[in-house]
Amino acid sequence: MDRVIDLTEGEDGVEYGLVKWKSLGYDEVTWEPIDTIPEEKVALFKERQKIDKAKVKDKARPKANEWSKIPEDISWKDGNTLR
Repeated sequence: MDRVIDLTEGEDGVEYGLVKWKSLGYDEVTWEPIDTIPEEKVALFKERQKIDKAKVKDKARPKANEWSKIPEDISWKDGNTLR
């Protein structure tokens, strides 16, 4: 076992972990019952999921009345256009 990628609770009420196996690709990950996964792997996953509030900055978003229409005559890189 390499690491835990995700955790979820199944319809049967059992918690499962999405496990990435060593030397296997991400297309071969499997859902395993949480009680079969080493605690340190689950703890490491939960630690990685924590968001550091000091690093998160709120982005100011304009209100709908402050939006402006993008002109259609702008030349975009490689001849791309807006849809």
